[in-house]
Amino acid sequence: MPIPIKHSRFPSKNAQHTLEYMVLLILIMAGIIIGGPYAIRSWNAQVKGWEDSARDSMTDPLINTPSP
Repeated sequence: MPIPIKHSRFPSKNAQHTLEYMVLLILIMAGIIIGGPYAIRSWNAQVKGWEDSARDSMTDPLINTPSP
């Protein structure tokens, strides 16, 4: 006696899964492309702050302690 084969309403969802992954990948790439310049600008500002702080610490006058 043969086993009956059930036919589902949607035989293959591979195309839907592929489309969903492509949309997700496009959104991630768009976020990286849009946010990239802001991340670079933020990093450069942080490094400039460190540089300014180091430069200021090199030019600070030292306070001499009074002689006893």
